[in-house]
Amino acid sequence: MGPFLVRDSSGNRDGMFKFGKIDVARITDAFGCIGIRVEKPEALKPALVGALTVRHPVVIDVVTEPDHKPQEAWLPA
Repeated sequence: MGPFLVRDSSGNRDGMFKFGKIDVARITDAFGCIGIRVEKPEALKPALVGALTVRHPVVIDVVTEPDHKPQEAWLPA
């Protein structure tokens, strides 16, 4: 296993493999692209605006809460 992969041996299918703290924006920079790391919700819009103003490949690395459950999907009746 690589240094960024954390294995959960509890047998829980959802938690078998989780990535550790990886700064994808820094990895992107190493490939000659532009990497922007977003750690707070209010920083997302400026990151998107900035990404759309350059003429280079951009990766926006958005840090999220791994244990957060999204809202249930709404389906019309």
